[in-house]
Amino acid sequence: MDMKKGTNQVAVNWKDNEAVNLSNTSQPPNCEWPHDWDLPYAFGACAGDLWIDFGPGNENKWEDEYGVLHEISSPANNSFRFTSDTLDLAAEEGGAGVNGSMTLTGITTRDGELPPLSASSEEYWVTASVEGSGNGQSINVSASTAALSAGMHYGSVRVTGQDCSPKSFVVGLRVDGDPVPVELSVSPLTGAVAPGGTLAFSVTASDQFGEPFSGTPMWSVDGGGSIDQDGLFSSDGTIGRFSVTVHLQGYDLPMGTATVTVSGVEADTGYVKTMLILTDGESSEYLSNDDAPGISDAIFSDNAALPGEDSTVNVNGSGYMWIAGQSEDGMWANEGNRDEFSAFGAVWVVSSTSRQVKLAYRHDDDFTAWCNGGIVAERSGWDGNTEIISPPFELNRGDNLLVFRVTEIVGGNHFAVRLLDGGGVPASGLTYNLHPTQQSTTARPAVADVPTANPVKVVCNPEYIAFWARGGGPYSARVYDASGARRLSVSGFNASLGSAHTIPLSRLGSGMYLLRLRVGTHQTMKRFVVQR
Repeated sequence: MDMKKGTNQVAVNWKDNEAVNLSNTSQPPNCEWPHDWDLPYAFGACAGDLWIDFGPGNENKWEDEYGVLHEISSPANNSFRFTSDTLDLAAEEGGAGVNGSMTLTGITTRDGELPPLSASSEEYWVTASVEGSGNGQSINVSASTAALSAGMHYGSVRVTGQDCSPKSFVVGLRVDGDPVPVELSVSPLTGAVAPGGTLAFSVTASDQFGEPFSGTPMWSVDGGGSIDQDGLFSSDGTIGRFSVTVHLQGYDLPMGTATVTVSGVEADTGYVKTMLILTDGESSEYLSNDDAPGISDAIFSDNAALPGEDSTVNVNGSGYMWIAGQSEDGMWANEGNRDEFSAFGAVWVVSSTSRQVKLAYRHDDDFTAWCNGGIVAERSGWDGNTEIISPPFELNRGDNLLVFRVTEIVGGNHFAVRLLDGGGVPASGLTYNLHPTQQSTTARPAVADVPTANPVKVVCNPEYIAFWARGGGPYSARVYDASGARRLSVSGFNASLGSAHTIPLSRLGSGMYLLRLRVGTHQTMKRFVVQR
């Protein structure tokens, strides 16, 4: 397996509700990367336990629970597996507790029988012991609920034996009781409206069991307008960024938060007079025709920064920068004394609803327009002093990226653009911006081979979790300890297809944790162990 050397990093293809151990491996697993994912790290993934690269000179070794490295060619002589990665238990809140048992499978031995095993747990509410002998040994687990609140609790049991690869399994305990809300997810997390505009927020709640929780939202905003109890923010015209909060009636906690920015220029019926202009290293907007195809590809590549003031586009080592531009009459790249150049413009269009529009444009010479990565207008030559109307195309709710390119050969040169609604009259209710407002992510074309069942992959090491999401929308990641207390919280916006985000784990001590991850409409729960 071709792994990145000297990084002390690991990778795993996580499945929903699968427990993984971030600290060590046992018998070296059969390692391969089973999915066609272009992760931003040169890691490998392995079936079974995790594989770790311990640095140059240690590439072919594995580590036991005591930190001792072993050659792959000299594994432990005795090994076993558990019949399940997780022992799931359930008990009533305040009850006497519950017992369970884990059996062994996949036994290989040097002398025909396993040596005596021992079992232990670091969680105060878990007691583990071994019953039986030889290959018939099993692990008894007793979980006490005396000091546990209603909800999901996670622990681990480690099993060791002489000349054996140590193994651990997860104990998942559901303590039944009255459900209470523990998490609120607000959508959108960040939004933008024009002065006087409106923006609808929504909230979903979940209880300590990870199930939906019903309640009456109580909304508030710290300025910039008002918000009603349906979550509709109405701007009073004040420019700025304001905080929206929500809790459920009868519960002061948890609290959900979001931000709304009041800014932007209301779209008028004339040509767009403010947009981003792409410039070269000498601040010129007149770029080489030879470079234009590569620039177009780079703008829409998965690795490119989204267009905004001072964001850059890199093409074969050459850097280009987006800057804010103004045109009094909306005629761009209007330089009659220049020949042989290409010019690029871009503008973010925010729509409160999904709708069909048309592009009305003037051009001389060749002209191309993209909306969210797809071509919506393309015409050679010049406009004959008449306005050209594109076929209808779709604007999504939230951010939409329009990019324009004019290619000048000889003679006059210009381009101008405005938006019409589906019926051909000037479009209203739109806002122009020079940056994404992060209400939604529609800037890149959809990738046909994106799996829909599980659009999130996770790469992890003992210092951080990184998740790689092919799909847009707000994300929230919460890490809970075995008692159900929230230890880490990260939220933001997955602003492009294929974005990677990291959650540092340096604040976490040894123990079992639960990750609850939501990206767009996809939600998943992951259990993992950190051992320091």
